Amino acid sequence: MFGVRIGRALGSALALFVFYAGTASGADTDAIKSPIATQCDILASHPHDYERVALPVKSIVNVAEARMVCEAALSRDPENPRLLFLMGRVLDQQEREYWELSAGTPYFERAAARGYLAAEFLLGVVNSKVWGRGRFRLAFFHMLRAARAGHLEAMGRISLFMGRRNAQKHRAEIIALTRKAIARGHADAMANLAKGYIFVLGDTERHEEAVDMLFEAEKRGSLEASAIIGQLQTFEAVPAGIRDLIAENTFGGLRRLLNAGEKGNRKAAFILGMLYSGTTFAIPRDRKKMITWLCRAGRRGEYMVAELLEKDVRKFRCSKELANLEKAG
Repeated sequence: MFGVRIGRALGSALALFVFYAGTASGADTDAIKSPIATQCDILASHPHDYERVALPVKSIVNVAEARMVCEAALSRDPENPRLLFLMGRVLDQQEREYWELSAGTPYFERAAARGYLAAEFLLGVVNSKVWGRGRFRLAFFHMLRAARAGHLEAMGRISLFMGRRNAQKHRAEIIALTRKAIARGHADAMANLAKGYIFVLGDTERHEEAVDMLFEAEKRGSLEASAIIGQLQTFEAVPAGIRDLIAENTFGGLRRLLNAGEKGNRKAAFILGMLYSGTTFAIPRDRKKMITWLCRAGRRGEYMVAELLEKDVRKFRCSKELANLEKAG
């Protein structure tokens, strides 16, 4: 573990050296000073924080350790928006009930108030995952502010809010922002916009364009696109007019979903869990596969599998259910 942390630290330091060496000439007396990457940065930097000063960490391995070092870093610089954001991210990883607000929210709010764009983006993410009146409204406007300010991932995800009541009057802007993300090479933005055209707007005149976007996005590596195509190929019920463009293909759709799910796409995992619950005639119900895939879909999947098994969602935990399955063979 110690060796891994040292490797990360050296990697971060090298990346920063290369970047800043390329921006200031050796003859400059007023050389650009780089922010110093703390141990908190090394353990918790977010992939969609474009102001980070260390290499991105997809998933925080040791939340307790990260919390300790981030608290120490923040105590030395309590108003630093980057450190506030990192503290928020660490606290957001702590386990909570579905209806509980992320413990990282106050830190994200303080960082966003200081203009830290990644915090605005994550406020959109965390509020969209919480039950409660007004949370989706908050999520949308945080995401919209981040997208308007040019945050690429926010621009790529903003069309996911297209069906929300508070977003309806912003649809033209949502589409324009998503197209900007597509122009910047965001393949998932293409998949998300296509999904909006098909499932939200139900605009049959745009279906051909949407299907073309899905296949292009998949070609560019979008697992989101693979998940959506897989869903359209495997479910009998699809929006009107889609069968003229995407034929029902249980084998092909399942192959797409399994490929995306194995690579960590949660949408594909959720769809697979629903398929194995007996949703369609073509795929037989398989209890073990249903539980396994829904549990791999994150908190939303955990809630759904608890509902399907008629368990108390407040007490149900995937880890215990999967352990029981393992014991049962």
